[in-house]
Amino acid sequence: MVSGRSSKTNNYVFGDKNNGISIFAEVNYSVAMGNAEGNVKQAADLVTLDYEKEGIEFALRKLQVL
Repeated sequence: MVSGRSSKTNNYVFGDKNNGISIFAEVNYSVAMGNAEGNVKQAADLVTLDYEKEGIEFALRKLQVL
């Protein structure tokens, strides 16, 4: 998030490590990368492709952001 005053409405977070889980609750859409640890995948709203396979773009298209 860019600002502490940001609205939850259109925030997305991508993670692959345990430190990303805590912020998943702060946004509407949490996305685990395909190479993420198992518990990160379980905590996410969506699991996408590995970062090496353009996982962020894939997820944003699936979420109809792009």
